[in-house]
Amino acid sequence: MSTHFNRKLIESCSMARRFENIVVDPGSTRHGVHSALTDALRNLIRHLWIRLVQPAIALSLTEPDVIEEYCNGVDLELKDLCHTLKIILRAVKRLRQEVLEFVIRDHSDQWIIETPSERILSHPTVQLMLPTLQERYACPIQLQHGCRWAIRNRLNENWQLPSGINVLPIPRKMKKYLNLLSG
Repeated sequence: MSTHFNRKLIESCSMARRFENIVVDPGSTRHGVHSALTDALRNLIRHLWIRLVQPAIALSLTEPDVIEEYCNGVDLELKDLCHTLKIILRAVKRLRQEVLEFVIRDHSDQWIIETPSERILSHPTVQLMLPTLQERYACPIQLQHGCRWAIRNRLNENWQLPSGINVLPIPRKMKKYLNLLSG
């Protein structure tokens, strides 16, 4: 992943653009920001698919131990990408359907691979590296995660995110959870 893309993603976050707006209901989005963030998430997941999953498919990796060894041996860039996606998934209430569905073309447009969401979610390397991806896409929202999203959303609406989290009269462990540092 390029440094330019990382910089753009950080700029989007620092300009108070909300990952929380990437939700199932299109009526709940504000100012069209969701499309830029949806594209960013789709590009991150697409990059992960191309760099992590397609080589695993080409190597015909099926045994859980072999897949785990493969995932542990990936380069630092892919580990950073997975870590970035995990943090984003902590901030997102629920993913839109089109985030996980994309087309991969070669440079000459001679072949096209359509990648349905079920194929992404069911692949063992994705399940191992990004276990929360399926939760944010296909499962009902967990109460704990929904509460985190609601609190962060309220703080964000009042321009108190992230500094307002430290002022809340709650235990440090909950503050870390609200700050997306855990779970």
